[in-house]
Amino acid sequence: MGTPSISPKFVVDVNVGRLAKWLRIMGYDTLFPTHAEDNELVRIALRGGRIIVTRDAGMAVRHAVTTGRLRVVLIKSDDLKSQVIGTLQLGAVRQFSRCIRCNQPLEGIPRDLAADRVPPYVSTPQQSS
Repeated sequence: MGTPSISPKFVVDVNVGRLAKWLRIMGYDTLFPTHAEDNELVRIALRGGRIIVTRDAGMAVRHAVTTGRLRVVLIKSDDLKSQVIGTLQLGAVRQFSRCIRCNQPLEGIPRDLAADRVPPYVSTPQQSS
C-alpha cells in the first residue's frame, strides 16, 4: 500500500479571487485574505506551508521563492478551466467538502436539524414515480 498523498494548500491573491471559491469547491484548503499585502501573503504561505496563487509576477522573484522556501504559481489565463487544470494541474480531491465562504470543512448533520435552515423542497424526501 502506498503512502497517502497530501493535498496542496493554497493562499490566493485578490487578483485571482474567483479561483479561491473553485479550489474550495474541489476540496482544497484555500485561504483568501482579501486585504493582505504581498508581504502578508508570503508570511501566511510560509507559516502554513501554502502555495501562493497570483497574477503578480513580482511574487515569483521574491527571496523566499528563489531560495526554494516558498512556491508561487503564476496564473496567466482568464479561463477558469485553464487555471485549474492547466496551470495548477489539479483534479478534485473531495468535491463540496469545504465551505466556499469560510474554507472550513463541511460536516453532515441529521436531516431534522437542517430542516429549518434549507428550503422545504430540500428537506422533504422526494417521492419516486
